[in-house]
Amino acid sequence: MNISEVKDPPGADAGPDQKVGNSDLVTLDGSRSGDLEGAPVSFAWTQIAGSPVMLSDPSSPQPTFIAPDAGAEGESLVFELTVTDADGLRSRDRCVVNVTWENHPPKADAGVNRKVQPGTLVTLDGSKSADDEDGIASYQWRQTAGKPVNLSDPRAISPTFTVPGTASEGEGFVFELTVIDAGGLQDKARVKVTVEGSP
Repeated sequence: MNISEVKDPPGADAGPDQKVGNSDLVTLDGSRSGDLEGAPVSFAWTQIAGSPVMLSDPSSPQPTFIAPDAGAEGESLVFELTVTDADGLRSRDRCVVNVTWENHPPKADAGVNRKVQPGTLVTLDGSKSADDEDGIASYQWRQTAGKPVNLSDPRAISPTFTVPGTASEGEGFVFELTVIDAGGLQDKARVKVTVEGSP
């Protein structure tokens, strides 16, 4: 009577589902996969759903990739791991990587402090303000210190005003810039204009 050994297939474990952000470095984890008999196994990762990404090494137990820009709606990427043992037996498992978009506030930049003469036409400069995600939706300037002056357009990136001709040495004018991104997040910065010289 011939008795043949029955081989068990290896166990595939594609690791836990993950939640990541745009452009994150993601590591898939099939390291818990193995063969019950202790035989060597090979790995093969394939992407079966979502925006295509490039795996660093699809035959590695722990390949990496850069998460795509999923936008405000987010996106699910699905990967399947196939584990094959020395006898050609195989098993499969899947994992999901959910890419979510998180809005970060913009960065306000009201320009550098400066010194000017009485009667000078001054241009404020918010052009170095930035938002790398959804862009800056609005600018808002307001004066917070000094004798009141008229800004040409408080909602412009670079409004102007004229220093009063009667302004005295050392007199200061402070302006606050608020920038708001498309998601409603905001940031503030201030700049000071100081008078030097006499009328």
